Amino acid sequence: MIDEKKATDVLKTLAALELGHWSGLRQNTSLDDARAVFSIDDQWHGSGRLGSESRRIDWYPVAAELFPEGLRLWVSGDHIVFIDAVRPELPGGLDKLMLALGQPPERLTSYLGTLPIENSEWVYPERGLTLFVNPVNQRLLRIAVYGPTSLQEYCKFLRLDLQRIRLPLSEQRISGGQQ
Repeated sequence: MIDEKKATDVLKTLAALELGHWSGLRQNTSLDDARAVFSIDDQWHGSGRLGSESRRIDWYPVAAELFPEGLRLWVSGDHIVFIDAVRPELPGGLDKLMLALGQPPERLTSYLGTLPIENSEWVYPERGLTLFVNPVNQRLLRIAVYGPTSLQEYCKFLRLDLQRIRLPLSEQRISGGQQ
C-alpha cells in the first residue's frame, strides 16, 4: 500500500512527534508546506554542510511546541531536504517510540561536542529517520528526518557532522589578555 499523505500532513505528524509510523518527508516538500504547519523565521537563515560530500545548504529556524530549541529546515531551492531538532519532547518517551520502530538497521558513531559516542546515531534510512541517542542513559539528544533513502545516500548527502574541534588557545588568551 502506498502512503498517500500530503506533505503538510507529514509535517503535522512531525510537529506532534508521532514518529512511530514515520515513513519520511514527501518528495518536493516546500517551504510553503512548512509555513502551513510551523512558524518560520523568514528574516534570517543560516547555512551549513550535509553529508560526506560536504554540500553547502541553507537552513531556516522554526519554532514549534514540542521542540524547546526549535527545528532547522534545510532547503535546496524551495524544497526541504532535511529537518533536525535538538532534544525534542517525545510524547511517551524514547521507550514508547522504540517499541513502534524496532531496532535501528544501523548504529553509527556520532559526536557530542568533541567526544565521539559509539552507536549513538540510530539510522532508519528507509523511513527517513535518524535518532541521536546517548547509549549510556538512553536520552534522546537530537532527531533528523528526510525522505526515504539508502544508508549510502544518507551518509553521502544528508548526514550531519556534529564533531567539534577544540582549537588551541591564542597567546593572548593564555597570558590573560596582558601584553
